[in-house]
Amino acid sequence: MTQSRDPSGDQPAAGPDAGAGGDDSGGGTLGPGGAQAPVASAAGASDRENGQGSASESASPESASAEETRPQGPHTESAAPERPSVNQSLDARMRPEVLQISDVMRRWRVLIGRRIISRRAIANVDPRIDLSHVDVLDVVRQLQQDSEATVGGVARAMRIDPSRGSRIIADMVEEGLLLRDVSAQDSRRAVIRRSELGEALQAELRKVKMALLEDILGEWAPGEAEEFARLFAKFVAGMERASADSGEGCGG
Repeated sequence: MTQSRDPSGDQPAAGPDAGAGGDDSGGGTLGPGGAQAPVASAAGASDRENGQGSASESASPESASAEETRPQGPHTESAAPERPSVNQSLDARMRPEVLQISDVMRRWRVLIGRRIISRRAIANVDPRIDLSHVDVLDVVRQLQQDSEATVGGVARAMRIDPSRGSRIIADMVEEGLLLRDVSAQDSRRAVIRRSELGEALQAELRKVKMALLEDILGEWAPGEAEEFARLFAKFVAGMERASADSGEGCGG
Protein backbone atom coordinates (compact mmCIF):
# COMPACT_ATOMS: atom_id res chain seq x y z
CA MET A 1 0.00 0.00 0.00
CA THR A 2 1.44 3.39 -1.00
CA GLN A 3 1.18 6.30 1.33
CA SER A 4 1.53 10.01 0.57
CA ARG A 5 2.77 12.50 2.99
CA ASP A 6 0.54 15.02 4.66
CA PRO A 7 1.39 18.50 3.37
CA SER A 8 2.47 19.30 6.91
CA GLY A 9 5.01 16.47 6.62
CA ASP A 10 4.11 14.95 10.04
CA GLN A 11 1.71 12.10 9.17
CA PRO A 12 1.23 9.91 6.15
CA ALA A 13 -2.04 10.43 4.31
CA ALA A 14 -4.42 7.48 3.84
CA GLY A 15 -4.22 5.79 0.47
CA PRO A 16 -6.97 4.11 -1.47
CA ASP A 17 -6.79 0.94 0.68
CA ALA A 18 -7.04 2.67 4.02
CA GLY A 19 -10.03 1.77 6.20
CA ALA A 20 -10.91 -1.29 4.13
CA GLY A 21 -11.15 -3.48 7.21
CA GLY A 22 -8.91 -6.21 5.86
CA ASP A 23 -7.42 -7.19 9.25
CA ASP A 24 -8.71 -8.00 12.75
CA SER A 25 -8.62 -4.34 13.72
CA GLY A 26 -11.72 -3.73 11.68
CA GLY A 27 -10.16 -0.81 9.80
CA GLY A 28 -10.61 2.84 10.62
CA THR A 29 -8.75 6.13 10.38
CA LEU A 30 -5.53 7.07 12.08
CA GLY A 31 -5.73 9.62 14.81
CA PRO A 32 -3.12 12.04 16.03
CA GLY A 33 0.20 10.38 16.82
CA GLY A 34 -0.60 7.39 14.59
CA ALA A 35 -3.11 5.85 16.96
CA GLN A 36 -6.10 4.20 15.34
CA ALA A 37 -9.35 5.98 16.13
CA PRO A 38 -12.19 3.73 17.32
CA VAL A 39 -14.95 3.28 14.82
CA ALA A 40 -17.74 3.45 17.38
CA SER A 41 -18.11 4.14 21.07
CA ALA A 42 -17.68 1.50 23.73
CA ALA A 43 -21.44 1.41 24.18
CA GLY A 44 -21.82 0.75 20.47
CA ALA A 45 -19.36 -2.13 20.61
CA SER A 46 -21.25 -3.59 23.55
CA ASP A 47 -24.47 -3.33 21.61
CA ARG A 48 -22.91 -5.24 18.72
CA GLU A 49 -21.79 -8.01 21.04
CA ASN A 50 -25.32 -8.37 22.44
CA GLY A 51 -26.86 -8.48 18.96
CA GLN A 52 -28.30 -5.01 19.35
CA GLY A 53 -27.32 -1.67 17.99
CA SER A 54 -28.29 1.17 15.86
CA ALA A 55 -29.80 -1.04 13.17
CA SER A 56 -32.75 -1.92 15.39
CA GLU A 57 -33.03 1.64 16.59
CA SER A 58 -33.30 2.96 13.04
CA ALA A 59 -35.67 0.26 11.80
CA SER A 60 -38.37 1.43 9.46
CA PRO A 61 -42.00 1.81 10.68
CA GLU A 62 -42.97 -1.13 8.46
CA SER A 63 -40.40 -3.38 10.18
CA ALA A 64 -41.57 -2.27 13.62
CA SER A 65 -45.17 -2.96 12.72
CA ALA A 66 -44.32 -6.44 11.45
CA GLU A 67 -42.40 -7.14 14.66
CA GLU A 68 -45.35 -6.11 16.82
CA THR A 69 -47.83 -8.31 14.94
CA ARG A 70 -45.57 -11.37 14.73
CA PRO A 71 -46.87 -14.24 16.93
CA GLN A 72 -44.76 -14.57 20.06
CA GLY A 73 -45.66 -18.19 20.83
CA PRO A 74 -48.54 -20.62 21.14
CA HIS A 75 -49.71 -19.11 24.43
CA THR A 76 -50.14 -15.64 23.02
CA GLU A 77 -52.60 -16.67 20.33
CA SER A 78 -56.26 -16.33 21.29
CA ALA A 79 -58.19 -19.62 21.27
CA ALA A 80 -60.96 -19.99 18.70
CA PRO A 81 -64.46 -19.72 20.22
CA GLU A 82 -66.06 -23.09 20.91
CA ARG A 83 -68.87 -23.88 18.47
CA PRO A 84 -72.15 -25.14 19.96
CA SER A 85 -73.06 -28.75 19.29
CA VAL A 86 -75.96 -29.75 17.04
CA ASN A 87 -78.12 -30.60 20.05
CA GLN A 88 -77.34 -27.26 21.71
CA SER A 89 -78.24 -25.37 18.55
CA LEU A 90 -81.50 -27.33 18.25
CA ASP A 91 -82.41 -26.87 21.91
CA ALA A 92 -81.87 -23.12 21.62
CA ARG A 93 -84.66 -22.93 19.01
CA MET A 94 -87.15 -25.10 20.94
CA ARG A 95 -89.81 -23.87 23.32
CA PRO A 96 -89.07 -24.67 27.00
CA GLU A 97 -92.20 -26.81 27.33
CA VAL A 98 -91.19 -28.91 24.31
CA LEU A 99 -87.78 -29.57 25.83
CA GLN A 100 -89.41 -30.52 29.14
CA ILE A 101 -91.80 -32.98 27.46
CA SER A 102 -88.90 -34.50 25.52
CA ASP A 103 -86.98 -35.08 28.73
CA VAL A 104 -90.04 -36.62 30.42
CA MET A 105 -90.48 -38.98 27.44
CA ARG A 106 -86.89 -40.13 27.85
CA ARG A 107 -87.43 -40.85 31.54
CA TRP A 108 -90.73 -42.59 30.81
CA ARG A 109 -89.06 -44.84 28.22
CA VAL A 110 -86.54 -45.95 30.85
CA LEU A 111 -89.37 -46.80 33.27
CA ILE A 112 -91.25 -48.74 30.58
CA GLY A 113 -88.12 -50.76 29.90
CA ARG A 114 -87.95 -51.76 33.56
CA ARG A 115 -91.44 -53.32 33.32
CA ILE A 116 -92.30 -52.52 36.94
CA ILE A 117 -95.98 -53.52 36.71
CA SER A 118 -95.35 -56.75 34.80
CA ARG A 119 -92.59 -57.85 37.15
CA ARG A 120 -94.79 -57.30 40.19
CA ALA A 121 -97.70 -59.18 38.63
CA ILE A 122 -95.53 -62.13 37.59
CA ALA A 123 -94.03 -62.33 41.07
CA ASN A 124 -97.56 -62.54 42.52
CA VAL A 125 -98.85 -65.16 40.07
CA ASP A 126 -95.92 -67.37 38.97
CA PRO A 127 -92.27 -66.22 38.96
CA ARG A 128 -91.46 -68.80 36.25
CA ILE A 129 -93.46 -66.86 33.61
CA ASP A 130 -91.35 -65.24 30.89
CA LEU A 131 -91.58 -61.44 31.03
CA SER A 132 -91.77 -61.12 27.24
CA HIS A 133 -94.97 -63.20 27.11
CA VAL A 134 -96.99 -60.56 28.94
CA ASP A 135 -97.29 -58.45 25.77
CA VAL A 136 -98.45 -61.45 23.74
CA LEU A 137 -101.25 -62.11 26.22
CA ASP A 138 -102.47 -58.55 25.79
CA VAL A 139 -102.43 -58.88 21.98
CA VAL A 140 -104.46 -62.11 22.19
CA ARG A 141 -106.98 -60.40 24.44
CA GLN A 142 -107.41 -57.51 22.00
CA LEU A 143 -107.80 -59.86 19.02
CA GLN A 144 -110.44 -61.89 20.86
CA GLN A 145 -112.49 -58.77 21.43
CA ASP A 146 -112.98 -58.33 17.68
CA SER A 147 -112.82 -61.88 16.36
CA GLU A 148 -110.55 -64.86 16.89
CA ALA A 149 -106.84 -64.82 17.64
CA THR A 150 -104.52 -66.68 15.30
CA VAL A 151 -100.76 -67.06 15.11
CA GLY A 152 -100.68 -64.90 11.99
CA GLY A 153 -102.82 -62.23 13.64
CA VAL A 154 -100.51 -62.09 16.66
CA ALA A 155 -97.44 -61.82 14.43
CA ARG A 156 -98.96 -58.95 12.41
CA ALA A 157 -100.07 -57.08 15.52
CA MET A 158 -96.61 -57.36 17.08
CA ARG A 159 -94.82 -56.70 13.77
CA ILE A 160 -92.70 -59.82 13.96
CA ASP A 161 -91.94 -62.59 11.50
CA PRO A 162 -94.67 -65.30 11.35
CA SER A 163 -92.14 -68.04 12.08
CA ARG A 164 -91.00 -66.22 15.20
CA GLY A 165 -94.60 -65.65 16.23
CA SER A 166 -95.27 -69.37 15.85
CA ARG A 167 -92.33 -70.22 18.14
CA ILE A 168 -93.49 -67.74 20.78
CA ILE A 169 -97.03 -69.15 20.76
CA ALA A 170 -95.65 -72.70 21.07
CA ASP A 171 -93.59 -71.65 24.11
CA MET A 172 -96.62 -70.01 25.75
CA VAL A 173 -98.77 -73.08 25.13
CA GLU A 174 -96.11 -75.21 26.81
CA GLU A 175 -95.89 -72.66 29.64
CA GLY A 176 -99.63 -72.94 30.19
CA LEU A 177 -100.52 -69.34 29.31
CA LEU A 178 -102.29 -70.12 25.98
CA LEU A 179 -104.42 -72.92 24.56
CA ARG A 180 -104.83 -74.07 20.99
CA ASP A 181 -108.34 -74.50 19.72
CA VAL A 182 -110.36 -74.95 16.54
CA SER A 183 -112.05 -71.95 15.01
CA ALA A 184 -115.77 -71.77 15.53
CA GLN A 185 -116.07 -70.08 12.13
CA ASP A 186 -113.82 -72.45 10.17
CA SER A 187 -112.97 -75.87 11.56
CA ARG A 188 -109.91 -76.02 9.33
CA ARG A 189 -108.32 -73.04 11.05
CA ALA A 190 -106.47 -73.18 14.34
CA VAL A 191 -106.95 -70.38 16.86
CA ILE A 192 -105.44 -69.57 20.22
CA ARG A 193 -107.00 -68.34 23.43
CA ARG A 194 -105.89 -67.52 26.93
CA SER A 195 -105.78 -70.24 29.54
CA GLU A 196 -106.92 -69.81 33.15
CA LEU A 197 -103.31 -69.04 34.08
CA GLY A 198 -103.09 -66.46 31.32
CA GLU A 199 -106.32 -64.80 32.42
CA ALA A 200 -105.18 -64.81 36.04
CA LEU A 201 -101.91 -63.11 35.08
CA GLN A 202 -103.74 -60.41 33.14
CA ALA A 203 -106.13 -59.82 36.02
CA GLU A 204 -103.14 -59.41 38.34
CA LEU A 205 -101.51 -57.01 35.88
CA ARG A 206 -104.58 -54.79 35.96
CA LYS A 207 -104.78 -54.97 39.75
CA VAL A 208 -101.13 -53.95 40.16
CA LYS A 209 -101.48 -51.14 37.62
CA MET A 210 -104.58 -49.66 39.24
CA ALA A 211 -103.02 -49.77 42.69
CA LEU A 212 -99.89 -48.01 41.43
CA LEU A 213 -101.87 -45.28 39.66
CA GLU A 214 -104.09 -44.69 42.68
CA ASP A 215 -101.01 -44.39 44.87
CA ILE A 216 -99.39 -41.80 42.58
CA LEU A 217 -102.47 -39.76 41.67
CA GLY A 218 -103.73 -39.76 45.25
CA GLU A 219 -101.09 -37.13 46.06
CA TRP A 220 -102.26 -34.73 43.34
CA ALA A 221 -104.42 -31.67 43.92
CA PRO A 222 -108.13 -31.91 43.01
CA GLY A 223 -108.69 -31.59 39.27
CA GLU A 224 -105.08 -32.32 38.27
CA ALA A 225 -105.73 -36.01 37.55
CA GLU A 226 -108.71 -35.18 35.33
CA GLU A 227 -106.73 -32.59 33.37
CA PHE A 228 -103.76 -34.94 33.03
CA ALA A 229 -105.99 -37.78 31.79
CA ARG A 230 -107.45 -35.51 29.09
CA LEU A 231 -104.11 -34.11 27.93
CA PHE A 232 -102.29 -37.45 28.14
CA ALA A 233 -104.94 -39.12 26.00
CA LYS A 234 -104.65 -36.27 23.48
CA PHE A 235 -100.85 -36.60 23.41
CA VAL A 236 -100.90 -40.39 22.94
CA ALA A 237 -103.48 -40.05 20.15
CA GLY A 238 -101.12 -37.69 18.35
CA MET A 239 -98.25 -40.14 18.73
CA GLU A 240 -100.45 -42.95 17.39
CA ARG A 241 -101.27 -40.87 14.31
CA ALA A 242 -97.58 -40.16 13.75
CA SER A 243 -96.82 -43.85 14.11
CA ALA A 244 -99.50 -44.80 11.61
CA ASP A 245 -98.27 -42.21 9.09
CA SER A 246 -94.66 -43.40 9.26
CA GLY A 247 -95.42 -47.07 9.66
CA GLU A 248 -93.01 -47.20 12.60
CA GLY A 249 -93.10 -46.86 16.34
CA CYS A 250 -92.59 -43.55 18.16
CA GLY A 251 -90.48 -44.75 21.04
CA GLY A 252 -87.48 -42.49 20.32
